[in-house]
Amino acid sequence: DGYTIRIIGNNSGNLPTQVNFGASSQTSREKSLLEVLECNTDEITSMSSMFRNCSNLTSLNLSDLNTENATSMAYMFYGCSSLISLDFSSFNTQNVNNMYSVFHNCKNLKSLNLSNFNTQNVTNMSNMFYGCSKLTSLDLSSFNTEKVTDKTDIFYSWTSSQKVYISSKWTLGTSF
Repeated sequence: DGYTIRIIGNNSGNLPTQVNFGASSQTSREKSLLEVLECNTDEITSMSSMFRNCSNLTSLNLSDLNTENATSMAYMFYGCSSLISLDFSSFNTQNVNNMYSVFHNCKNLKSLNLSNFNTQNVTNMSNMFYGCSKLTSLDLSSFNTEKVTDKTDIFYSWTSSQKVYISSKWTLGTSF
């Protein structure tokens, strides 16, 4: 019913600088994406909307994604409403400056490992965890938000029973 994607490069060996498996509106193509294998992301600078609206994804192995050149992860998992857990422990986010709506409306996400996220260059975290209603706790103690200028509605729709752990490198502003 679904499909698997492999991206290895074109005939000349050149790799794309942006890959989108998703789209701004849900079509049958995005809904049926089940898995991504052998995705060479060595040259990717924008991961914006990469999995946007891939609503059938329940899990995703991210260990092979090379994120060291990425500067934007805006909308990366936006609308991935069936995702249950994600592990970003292998992600290198040192160059990322835009994390707008990364997990927006991932309403079934229960586990999110962001312990290695380097957020020292991020300026936009607006709507980052908007609608993540199944996350009972979130450890953001590794986050440095000193350069973030927009955290509007980062935890929109969260309830008092959901816990967020932050460090002294977190500036609150309009986060909650």
